Amino acid sequence: MIRRWLLTAVFTLAGAVLAGTAGDGLALARAQLERLDFNAASRAARAALKAGGADPSELEALHGLLAQTAAALGEGTLAEREFRTVLALDPTFVLGKGVSPRVRAPFDAARRSAPAALTVSVESESAGEHAVSTRIAAGSDVLGLARSSRLYTQENGRFVPRELAGPLPSTLTWTCAAAPCSHFVSLIDVSGNELLRRGSPLAAMVVVGTGRPAPAKRWVRAGTVLTALSVLAAAGAVTFGL
Repeated sequence: MIRRWLLTAVFTLAGAVLAGTAGDGLALARAQLERLDFNAASRAARAALKAGGADPSELEALHGLLAQTAAALGEGTLAEREFRTVLALDPTFVLGKGVSPRVRAPFDAARRSAPAALTVSVESESAGEHAVSTRIAAGSDVLGLARSSRLYTQENGRFVPRELAGPLPSTLTWTCAAAPCSHFVSLIDVSGNELLRRGSPLAAMVVVGTGRPAPAKRWVRAGTVLTALSVLAAAGAVTFGL
């Protein structure tokens, strides 16, 4: 009876990780790591990654935790690979002070051979009345992390996700009832986790006009600094919202 109860508790806990959010899985993995149960922490982190739905900060933390647990378990090659993923997502990532040499060794090896940081480029323009065309591409994806993309468009005061199937680059023409047409994008990994975002609900990109498209397409990459005059002159160009 006791054994059956223990098995039920184990399966219930595993189901909770799969059914919960990535944040729940990350919290569980961190708790297991604090108990120095490296195998359990690794399993919880993998379950959270496989379930999908992690935002960029959660995804980086999960890969970092996997790297640390792999290093603690003596799996140096796996630890280095996970650290390379972390550095591709955030090249400024550093280990804290007092980290075990067993963890620092694969991190230093990963840093010496770290790929360029993953980037995302976004190009949007007016595609006719109440229509916007957005093209999303990944850059410096040496590790092949990005499998698809997601476009968030503002509808009735909230941002609604639209999935763009891979391979990248991907293009989607979407409806915008009225300008400015606010949107932001993210790159997605194989499990549906967000690798990287360009823009956010509080700093969205906008298309400033959705009339008839100009005879010649004028693309403006997200992140380009535009003056007020150039914005007024280029109706349909992408700018960042304030």
